[in-house]
Amino acid sequence: MAGMTLSKPKGLDSMTFICEDNNMKTIHCAALNRLPLECRMYPESVNIKKPGFLKKPSFFALLLGLLLSQVYVSAETLKEPIRTFQGHTDSVKTVAFSPDGNTAISGSSDSTIKLWDVQTGEEIRTFKGHSDKVYSVTFSPDGNTALSGSRDNTLKLWDIQTGKPIRTFRGHTKSVRVVAMSPDGSTALSGSEDNTIRLWEIQTGKKLTIFQGHTRAVYAVAFSPDGSMALSGSKNGTIKLWDIQAGQELFTFEGHTGLIYTVAFSPDGRTAVSGSQDKTIKLWNIQTGQEILTSQGHTESVDSVTFYENGRYALSGSQDNTIKLWDIKNRQNLGTFQGHTDWVYSVAFSPDGSTAISGSRDKTLKLWKIDLPPTAAFSVSPSTGTAPVTIILDASQSLGQMLNYQWSTSHGKTMTGKQVDLTFDKSGTYTITLTVTDGLNRTDAFEKKIVVNQPPKAVFTLSPEQGKAPLSIDLDGSASVDSDGTITSYQWSSSDGQTATGKTAQMTVQNEGKYTITLTVTDNSNATATAKKTVSFGKKIPPVATFTVSPTEGKKPLTVHLDASQSFDKDGNIVSWEWKSSSGKTLSGEKTNFILTTVGEQTITLTVTDNDGATATAEKTVTVTGDAPVAKLKVSPLTGFAPLTVQLDSSDSVDTDGRITDYRWTISDGQQAIGRTKSIIFGEPGTYQINLVVTDNDELQSDKATQTITVEKEIPPVAKLQASPLSGIAPLTVALDGGLSFDPDGGTLVTYRWKATDGKNTLTASGETATLTFDKAANYRLSLTVTDDEDNTSSNNVTITITDTPQIAFEGLEDFYEVGDIIVVDLVEIVPRNSRERVDLWVAIQIPTGELFFRTLLPQMPFALKPQAFKNSLPSTETTTRLLEFQVIPGMGGEYVLYGLYVKEGENPMEHLSDLQPILRSNLVTQSTMFSDQFSEQ
Repeated sequence: MAGMTLSKPKGLDSMTFICEDNNMKTIHCAALNRLPLECRMYPESVNIKKPGFLKKPSFFALLLGLLLSQVYVSAETLKEPIRTFQGHTDSVKTVAFSPDGNTAISGSSDSTIKLWDVQTGEEIRTFKGHSDKVYSVTFSPDGNTALSGSRDNTLKLWDIQTGKPIRTFRGHTKSVRVVAMSPDGSTALSGSEDNTIRLWEIQTGKKLTIFQGHTRAVYAVAFSPDGSMALSGSKNGTIKLWDIQAGQELFTFEGHTGLIYTVAFSPDGRTAVSGSQDKTIKLWNIQTGQEILTSQGHTESVDSVTFYENGRYALSGSQDNTIKLWDIKNRQNLGTFQGHTDWVYSVAFSPDGSTAISGSRDKTLKLWKIDLPPTAAFSVSPSTGTAPVTIILDASQSLGQMLNYQWSTSHGKTMTGKQVDLTFDKSGTYTITLTVTDGLNRTDAFEKKIVVNQPPKAVFTLSPEQGKAPLSIDLDGSASVDSDGTITSYQWSSSDGQTATGKTAQMTVQNEGKYTITLTVTDNSNATATAKKTVSFGKKIPPVATFTVSPTEGKKPLTVHLDASQSFDKDGNIVSWEWKSSSGKTLSGEKTNFILTTVGEQTITLTVTDNDGATATAEKTVTVTGDAPVAKLKVSPLTGFAPLTVQLDSSDSVDTDGRITDYRWTISDGQQAIGRTKSIIFGEPGTYQINLVVTDNDELQSDKATQTITVEKEIPPVAKLQASPLSGIAPLTVALDGGLSFDPDGGTLVTYRWKATDGKNTLTASGETATLTFDKAANYRLSLTVTDDEDNTSSNNVTITITDTPQIAFEGLEDFYEVGDIIVVDLVEIVPRNSRERVDLWVAIQIPTGELFFRTLLPQMPFALKPQAFKNSLPSTETTTRLLEFQVIPGMGGEYVLYGLYVKEGENPMEHLSDLQPILRSNLVTQSTMFSDQFSEQ
């Protein structure tokens, strides 16, 4: 059977029938306007019982021939629309009816949106604002605004009355293919070629949620009827169900083999339909995600599917240029609408279901007459009740042009009319069926079951039914019954305002008089029943409690004798005597003794009970005394330097008749402590009084015990340092000596810590004497911190100046020269100099008489007594300079001293002899030699 191909009888546009194969599997076969006929398996299809003779192929072929000759024509082809709307200059991508059905809106590839008068087909206004194709447009639930999505990546909200945009929604990075409004109009969904779905707040345009999960462009979105879920369809052929509030995917529907162009929820939210590039329409179970059925009526991609408001009928638009009307309940194609000359992108039902509108690539909209079969539906009020009950049946929910409403019940009653009354005298479950017939004699039936309840019966007992107040009575409603269900609630009330719940309960009667007790029971169908009983109770005369106690005061442990023999009961006799002390001790009996061990006033209470259960009490007071504890304290040390830690000990405190439970220390400086032993720190010098008060288990306090301590001011040590030298050129080793440091209070210095830092580099050392070597030029703060044997510290500091001044030296000068010797002296700078700095060179010679001669550049007068630079404005670069070259001649012999110095350009070192530091460029180099007076003897 699965491979069978059937021929369509001449002139037949469509047909539907049901048959079975040899394996008794149900097959649903539909021509749906094309041949060869396709047969698909549907487990839900109606089964036709197969007679035995059909088991033979020849009989089956005969029956099939008969079926084909008398096939039921289920779909007609309509080619003439009511009217055509023209005005767009490019494809009409989307259409929608206003909530009142008087207008329609359309979006086009020409980037515009148009509002139309449905009755006349006239354009009302054009909405302009998008810069590219408009793919989707929809009305708000109140019809005052419209929302659109475009290839320009935006959504726009429009004012229907003015045609002006209210706001623009931005966030998608690619074309917005579809938009949908929530049922309450507060939010909107959009699907985009950027693979995402976005939830927007309509009032503000704020993006609320981004739904991510699709891997290809999203072409379809829809809200569930309650707005809690959403469906989306993607280019990769998948459909996803989303939780709107959580922003999470619930599951994925798989079955289509092509792009999903359209999705829609059924009005009850339990199913959904989808249309695909694979030319099929699929019906889905929302709860399970399972495919219910597939329709293959279209011959090209299905671009649009929408439900009618009763969920029974659906419209589809296709790229085969047709629109099809479907009966979802009976799985039939009811009609095909042909009139568009190009693809049908969008279809929509009018609110009353009498018409449909479509938008096409042929640039037009078309309005079609929809002649739907009747749909029966009714309401029942009340939906349940207790016999006898009268209900109202109302068929106003039925859809179609009805001529007749026929009612029938499972207990044999029949009625006619759109609204009827029906009375049920007995309990039970009844089926009510409504059959409606329209002007074309088409019928539909709908049924509901109602439950008529038999009320429960309330029965109860109470005990006792007589007695003297006050007393408790027990209530028992377990004898109550419900013949057609179960009792779910027991509610008790009394005439004095008491209430209780439960099958059994208890109430207390406080006063004499009559009381009405009422039980109300409720069954599982919410039917109720009540029962009442009235009882009378007399008044109890309570007994009189009185007693003597002896003695009434004394030292603990105190034994007191209690005698209640004077207590009495006027209308009976006392049956019990209960004694209780305020310390918690209890005894019983007419006479007894109490041993009281708690110091203070003790209240003794007698409670007597008579033979009617009435009680009376009496109280008397006994005073119990005891010995107070004695506080003793030990404090150590009694003197010391601040901060001084003092140990407090109250272990010698005693209580002769009990135990000490609390130790409280107070100090004259405001400090407090609790405990047998504690430590207290005194941070300031002074005289302090320490107080101790102890409390015993009888809450008796001791007298105050005191001790005075003296805290002296701590004298810190004195840090003194010696460092040599205090300045020099890196690397420089400085000797450190802290030997002059001392502790004024006779203590011992235990540590010497040295630290030198310039803020970046830090050197440390320890010990009374030490050395530090400075490798980098900087001003260092050198500090010595000494610590004595009481952990007191003191610090002292000096500044160490380390320079990296370039070093210069004489070269070529011998220790001794004779007459006739040629003297050649050079000045060499050892450390590279700063190339951006210019300097002056001073050179001088001190002769044996002490006079200082300054080297000049004048050949005629190489030396002068006047202080002057040898060379001015020299670039500060590494160089060797020829200073002197001459021959020793007879003259003044003795020691000659040469001086060399680079200074900052323009400075005179002779004016700053007391402090050369500000002007020095280099070290002052000196070197001496001896000149002879005469030629040496050969």
